[in-house]
Amino acid sequence: MTSSEQRELIELWLKAAEGAADDAQLARLNRWIESDAEARALVLSVAKQQGWLAWNAGEVPWPTALGALSESRTAAAAVRTTAPARPGRSLPRWVWAALAASVLSFFAGRWNTSQQGRPESAAETSPIQATMVSSTGCVWGPASTNNLLSGEDLAGGDTVQLLEGIAEFRIGLGGSDVRLQMEGPASVVLTTQGSASISYGKIVVKTGSLDAAAYALETSYGRVLIKPRSEIGLVSFGSTAEVHSFRGDAVVQSPWIESDDDDAVTKTVAEGHALHLHDVGKAVLDSMCGPAQRGRFTLQVPMSNDFLAVGAEYVREITDARPVAYWRFEGEDSETVRNAMSDRFHGRLKGGVRWAGPEGNRAIELGVTPEPGSLVVTESWDEVLDGDFSLEAWIKPSHYHLGSIMGFIGEFDWLDRRNKHGVLLEVNGTSQPSHIHQPQRIRFLHRASLGVVGGVSCYSDKSYEPRRWQHVAAIREGA
Repeated sequence: MTSSEQRELIELWLKAAEGAADDAQLARLNRWIESDAEARALVLSVAKQQGWLAWNAGEVPWPTALGALSESRTAAAAVRTTAPARPGRSLPRWVWAALAASVLSFFAGRWNTSQQGRPESAAETSPIQATMVSSTGCVWGPASTNNLLSGEDLAGGDTVQLLEGIAEFRIGLGGSDVRLQMEGPASVVLTTQGSASISYGKIVVKTGSLDAAAYALETSYGRVLIKPRSEIGLVSFGSTAEVHSFRGDAVVQSPWIESDDDDAVTKTVAEGHALHLHDVGKAVLDSMCGPAQRGRFTLQVPMSNDFLAVGAEYVREITDARPVAYWRFEGEDSETVRNAMSDRFHGRLKGGVRWAGPEGNRAIELGVTPEPGSLVVTESWDEVLDGDFSLEAWIKPSHYHLGSIMGFIGEFDWLDRRNKHGVLLEVNGTSQPSHIHQPQRIRFLHRASLGVVGGVSCYSDKSYEPRRWQHVAAIREGA
């Protein structure tokens, strides 16, 4: 392909993604990527970059993206080294629609992805709606079409971008019942046919008694067909993807999985099994089977389904150890939490705080209301934290997110516009690893003096578990 052809193809692709392409342009785009292996490779490269930008919440205007993508020599070099397509391969149109999973909204109502390849009239499409039935700790991204907090329903072509939290939707398909649970960060487009197109993220789909033979999900690695009365978990981030079958069966159709066949490869994921896909370059996906893992997905159990059983013997063991402070969240005062060990270090509740659990096993919930909540002890801890110390807490995170459990900080610095930390215990979310962040791990930060940089960070050697009580201990000894 010449540089002008590359630019024209990328421009067509981005116009289609933006919903600005007319039917003739969509038809030309479809024919181009069906007949030209180099065009397919270029579009795949652009789609991967779009998915990466979306995953990292990059807000890049289309003209800027167009210039950056079309003029990139690196991208062009990658295209030239792509393996040619097998002779005689003819792929169905949904394959190329699935390639656009990160920007599939333009296929939702503008172009019929069936074999006929003709424009779809509004009269032929019945309206599809999705209703959010539950949410926990949700932070919605700017790409979301509707204000879900106001109770608006979703229609075909709408986008849901979830930065953090868990949300569950019911998708109406005639008399059928499909439940889709998203765990942030995730982005999904609802098509006019009622299927979901996953740009990136982690979702669980539960199908009831479907009118059709299977429920279709479009992904960046192909189409996933979920059979009636099934529960399937899907993960799609960058160049890796997973399909886990917890109940029933699913079928994955993909032209990128290596095969001697000329047709798209079909892989069945049986109950209790999982299919792992990984990009190995040259527009080829490597596939590997293994057991289904529920632990890869946040369990949708209510936060109130159990309570922490703290008996008298446990309380006695703690108090006998003579800690500096021990807060039990019992008593009648809704604003003060007393330190059971002395008349110092009593806590004051601020903001949105909810009490949970029965008497004798009380807990407080923070971050579950629009207003931030905290327990604050205003006395100085300098003497306590000067030597060796340990912090202990029972925690029950609602989901994977970035949130503080306990911190020791200085007064608010109006010049720097923030508090300086000395000690911090926190849960980490699901974003990419960095020098101060490890996904789904607990972080313990210690600074010898208050500050905003430096210090020592330790991380748990395994992931914490959402919606389960677990005990955390952070210890500092010497240096």
